[in-house]
Amino acid sequence: MWLSVIPVMMHSADSRGRKSSHNKLGGPAAWNRFFADAENAGTRVNLAHMGGNTSVQGSTENWTEVFSQTMQQPGSENLYGDLGAGQSWPRAKVLQD
Repeated sequence: MWLSVIPVMMHSADSRGRKSSHNKLGGPAAWNRFFADAENAGTRVNLAHMGGNTSVQGSTENWTEVFSQTMQQPGSENLYGDLGAGQSWPRAKVLQD
C-alpha cells in the first residue's frame, strides 16, 4: 500500500465543520479508529497541528496531550506531529519523559 511508503500530513485539530458533529473528525478518537484498522498498519502520518492544543467545545480533553501520549505507545513509530498551530502550544505537556 502506498500509504506505508509516502508520509501523509493530515488535519488533527478541531475541524470547525459545517455541522458541529464534524468538529471531532480530526481528533484522537477518529485517528485511533484509523490506526486500529489493520489495513492502515505502517501508514506514516504527520498530525498537522497535533491537536492544536485545544479541545472541542464541551470537552475537557486536550488533544495535543492525547496525541503526545499516543505517540509514546508501542506501534506508533510512524506517527508524527507538528505544532504549526503554535500560538498556545507551550501550555501543552508534550512528551514529558
